[in-house]
Amino acid sequence: MVREWFGTARTTVDEGARYLLRLAVDEEVKGMTGLYFDQGRPERADPQAYDEEARRRLRELTLRWISLHRV
Repeated sequence: MVREWFGTARTTVDEGARYLLRLAVDEEVKGMTGLYFDQGRPERADPQAYDEEARRRLRELTLRWISLHRV
């Protein structure tokens, strides 16, 4: 997906796995929920992530799509 949309990945698969593992088990980030992380660091998400209407529409479309594709 990253290569298709942007041309190259910013990290390797191993680096990505380390970031995910850290977020899953590291005591330093324990209890940090609802945050966006970029390369293992808490960051501000894209502005549209804070747009209430965009979030409502995404939820609506997601629920519609998954209800059509249940197994």
